[in-house]
Amino acid sequence: MATAVNGVPDLVDDGVTGHLVPAGRPDLLARRVLDVLGLPDRGRAMGAAGVARVRGQFDVSTMVAQLDLLYQECLAPAGRSRR
Repeated sequence: MATAVNGVPDLVDDGVTGHLVPAGRPDLLARRVLDVLGLPDRGRAMGAAGVARVRGQFDVSTMVAQLDLLYQECLAPAGRSRR
């Protein structure tokens, strides 16, 4: 569970890798916690999906490759993209 502020929604896919609630709504946060506690298999599935997402999108190799592509694009002559 997390509040939907700043960059958190970029990391948490609501209902898939966790739950997002609006900031300032502790009642909704509590409800989501109780939902997950009531369905432990669902909570484990969301946890596994979160781990898979981090490994697939945020591991060092992937981030270096994405940064390299960005640098190549920035260094390409105007009007051309190397992607």
